[in-house]
Amino acid sequence: MRQPIEVRLIASSGYLHDVAIAARGCAWLKHHGYHVKNPDILARHYLRFGGTDAERLADLHAIGTGAPGELTLAVRGGYGLARLLGKIDFARIAEQARASGTPIVGHSDFTAFQLAYLAATGGVTFAGPMLLADFGEE
Repeated sequence: MRQPIEVRLIASSGYLHDVAIAARGCAWLKHHGYHVKNPDILARHYLRFGGTDAERLADLHAIGTGAPGELTLAVRGGYGLARLLGKIDFARIAEQARASGTPIVGHSDFTAFQLAYLAATGGVTFAGPMLLADFGEE
């Protein structure tokens, strides 16, 4: 039996508006052979963000620290990532992601991270689905 692929969620922008959407998204991933390792971040809410700046920054700095091939998936877009750009250690993330073979996926507000990451390190990310809009909607 194949081991499930680990998924690390990144809530770097807006907070979760609907728990049911997140539950459907996590259930879809599980049904298709993925294991969401940090669903606890879905409960975070600070102002209009998916956690405090420090929590969201810690999420980004944890990219590439999990199992080899662990997928990093943005939860949603909205607004908030630009507040973090000057504090992100892109070189650290790139080193970790390259060493572990971690794909980084998202779009919308996450594009700010993706373009800054590319400019700072040449690191590859993918414009692709996010938990809420693409896996959680009915």
